[in-house]
Amino acid sequence: MQHALSRKPLVMSSDLLGNVEEIFLTRNHSFYSIDDWTFLHPLDFTVGRAYKLSITRPDFVCIQVMLHGTYTRQARDHVNLVNSSAIQITNTPFSVTETAAGAMLRGLLIVIDRKYFVDHYDIDKRKISKLHRPIFLSEGGMQEPMQLPNLAGVTLPAEDILSCRYEEPVRSIYLRAKVVEILCNSAAQIGSISSQRVRGEAALIRAGIVEVAAEIYRREFPNPPTIEEMAVRVGINRNDLIKGFKREFGLTPYAYLQSVRMEQAQRLLMDNVLSLSEIGRRVGYEGYTSFTRAYRDYFGHPLTARLGETS
Repeated sequence: MQHALSRKPLVMSSDLLGNVEEIFLTRNHSFYSIDDWTFLHPLDFTVGRAYKLSITRPDFVCIQVMLHGTYTRQARDHVNLVNSSAIQITNTPFSVTETAAGAMLRGLLIVIDRKYFVDHYDIDKRKISKLHRPIFLSEGGMQEPMQLPNLAGVTLPAEDILSCRYEEPVRSIYLRAKVVEILCNSAAQIGSISSQRVRGEAALIRAGIVEVAAEIYRREFPNPPTIEEMAVRVGINRNDLIKGFKREFGLTPYAYLQSVRMEQAQRLLMDNVLSLSEIGRRVGYEGYTSFTRAYRDYFGHPLTARLGETS
């Protein structure tokens, strides 16, 4: 892959692996060159047939961001599950991934030269936890991955990459910018992981998942996912998602969504440009009546109708 991407910016998996149409059920299973040291592999497909993939990585750090789906990775005698519960960072010379038929994978893999990553993204070697230093400071790496919480600064750019509809040459520029954003945010987390571990890695990962869900609500409040859809999207069950919102914000997911909608409505009301009906539609309500009712329920007083506008 590295050799192929040194000659052109995009390589299809069929160019490297042969006929894969029955394995990766998608039109675009590909690898992108971001720069001379960085490669991107978006995952957005259903597995048509179970497969194993042996990967040799010559001193590269791999950042795996899974938004949905599960597969296993084996490095020597260590096997770990790759899923959407955390961002995984690895550096092992050789690994084997195994994926079951029917799996729906959505996420991305970023592969970057180890020394370039540490130097170019200004990772303070002294702040890397002793447990994970081999990943960043040695060619041999380590079998066990570093796990980082699914913070919005990484997960949402991954969503943007997978939903990108730009054509070339804008597409390449956009993907490069999003990958750099992910690498910057990942590097910042790596530099502070030792202090974060005091809170407990599991608790931190859960908090990161909730923050991702909250950011999705802030971005998609006019047409948000249901709680069940959100739980699947961020890789957590429905009850844990509700508990996480109550723990982090003191609100249920629905109440948090309402607060986001009302904050946006207040900004639009202050602009005094749009009608109440249009403001209601802009923030996710069907129109005047449903919007004014929600406003009254949220603020505890009615929204005064503007001249010539009624329910």
